[in-house]
Amino acid sequence: MNPRLSELAAKIDQDSDQISASDAKLVAAIISDPLQDEPSRLFSKLELQRDFLTGERSLVFIFSVPESYWKLVIVKPMSEAEAVASTITRAILTLMAVTILAGICITYILVRRFIHRPLKDALAGIERVGELIRGRNFHALSDHMIPVPRERELAQPVQVINGLAVELRNQYTSLVDLNELLEQRVDERTVELKRSLAD
Repeated sequence: MNPRLSELAAKIDQDSDQISASDAKLVAAIISDPLQDEPSRLFSKLELQRDFLTGERSLVFIFSVPESYWKLVIVKPMSEAEAVASTITRAILTLMAVTILAGICITYILVRRFIHRPLKDALAGIERVGELIRGRNFHALSDHMIPVPRERELAQPVQVINGLAVELRNQYTSLVDLNELLEQRVDERTVELKRSLAD
């Protein structure tokens, strides 16, 4: 025991005939008020297998009450504590499910808008270009260029295909021009040959 408290307990015991030495120690401890600045706090917590009032498993919380040196005891049946925990768990699970569902919906919309639709448009454009090439309609290639999507990963192959289509159209135009020039030269040679034969 603190020397100051021991002195105070001895003085109380000595000055009073009605207070015993053990009671004097208690009175000295209360007068010195060692917990005066301490707020109410959880002093102890324990679990009862069977509470004598409710007859069920319970949690017991013991709080110290400042300035009165009392102990406040709260008994909470486990069924009530578990009901609160179940309610909280259900609320958290519902919130998680809604959040996950919203995330899936947003992901679906974004994938559809930024990946699926541009890819579908690019594939449709590639099919149109392929049909024009198979039909040997090379002049129409410049009218049916594939729109270049904003997404870099899709834009690159589309630009390559558009470039190949332009190159193919240019090569075809050059080939047609060369054919016409060749036919013109053949006609000229034929006329020259006929003149030579006539001469």
